[in-house]
Amino acid sequence: MFFNDEQKRKVELYALIYVAVFLLPFPISLHFAELAKIGGILLWLIASVAYMVAYLRVVSELPKKDRVLVTWNQSTYLPQVIFKVAPVLIFMLVWLILSTVWY
Repeated sequence: MFFNDEQKRKVELYALIYVAVFLLPFPISLHFAELAKIGGILLWLIASVAYMVAYLRVVSELPKKDRVLVTWNQSTYLPQVIFKVAPVLIFMLVWLILSTVWY
């Protein structure tokens, strides 16, 4: 991996927070189902954008030749996988919000 230890800890912490935020609406849905649905979608959208920005901020600390490899190379490292899935999730959530507002 191209990250040093400090950068690796940052990226792993961001990934852990991202996964925790993703799981947050489920316990809330036990008591407030509608709030969990609406809030969960918005929370996931905000968390996805925030994770992408945070990940790119850490990647910007790397040398220029390593940035592309860490960002778009074939990955098995969980923070990289989450970074690659986040744009798809953002697109789906925006699509869901717009389709709900449209109808």
